[in-house]
Amino acid sequence: MPKLLATIYLFLCISYTYAFGYLDPSTGSLLLSSCIALITSLIFLSKSIFIKLLKY
Repeated sequence: MPKLLATIYLFLCISYTYAFGYLDPSTGSLLLSSCIALITSLIFLSKSIFIKLLKY
């Protein structure tokens, strides 16, 4: 059974289909802001971890 599921999954990944998508401006802005916030949070988190490691 797992071999069958792997074969089906592989077929679905390889098969070519058209994908049409639409991102309205507010959704695009939300995604961009979220990515920037995530990157900034990771920078400040790594900075705080680095400072805590230097103290000990």
